Amino acid sequence: MTDHNPKENNYLKKSAKIFKVNGTLFIFTIITSVLIRPIIENHYIKDLIIGLPLLIIFLLSPFGLYFSIKSYLKREGSKIIRFKYLFSNSFFFLLLLVFLIALIRDVLNFFQ
Repeated sequence: MTDHNPKENNYLKKSAKIFKVNGTLFIFTIITSVLIRPIIENHYIKDLIIGLPLLIIFLLSPFGLYFSIKSYLKREGSKIIRFKYLFSNSFFFLLLLVFLIALIRDVLNFFQ
């Protein structure tokens, strides 16, 4: 039987922090892409405002999934919370994979 000591929930805490950062940046990106596109005419600033949060999400999503899996294997915290963070970090990792597949297809179509 595992002890649910809060001091031992290191992976769960890291997974939760990464999920909160990814979720906040994802919502910020959606809001700015809808509201900022018609207002700002400079494409470089527009791309930076929308692209930088997405880049941070893509960099953090593998770490969030790693910490979620480690937390799930060590049985940290309650079962429902572990599953919630595993599912949500898997969603962000799936977004990363879809983006990479689309990027690879575009590059391959460019060279054909």
